Amino acid sequence: MSGFLKFAFIYLFFTGGAIASILYCRRKYLFDKTYYTEKWSEKTKVIVSWVIRVFAVALAVILFIYITLPMSKDIPDLLSNKYITCEGEITSYQLYRGHKGRNYFFKQKMTINDEERFEFYFGPRVKKGQYVRVEYLPNSRFVLEVSIFRVIDETEVESSESKRPGKP
Repeated sequence: MSGFLKFAFIYLFFTGGAIASILYCRRKYLFDKTYYTEKWSEKTKVIVSWVIRVFAVALAVILFIYITLPMSKDIPDLLSNKYITCEGEITSYQLYRGHKGRNYFFKQKMTINDEERFEFYFGPRVKKGQYVRVEYLPNSRFVLEVSIFRVIDETEVESSESKRPGKP
């Protein structure tokens, strides 16, 4: 998936989430009659409605301030191909898998040269010790592309793991 499509997908997803939460607050009845809500008094329904509205507005504000606004500032840089490039060796790496360890959605965190930290989705799987080049946007630090220059052999990984102290 190209960097522009990844950016557009995530930007529209979070912007849509912020807009949907605001629109949900405007509903007159926040929940339909169900078995549980039929037993509630009017005072309870009003309190629960206000709690839901406050939560939805807080969610919209947080999504807007921390995700949508920085990504909006990056749109001119994305359209003019002004990316920031960082090259180096991966010094730490973590992979977070999706639900029950499935591979359809995973998040990767990596540190390059013990200085630059990146989190990205939809990218190639990298390993600790690889030499990579990362292209990202300045405001949101959204990773557009990860290029791997030096691939580690399986024998190199096994030999470095066997040298660790405490392993049999």
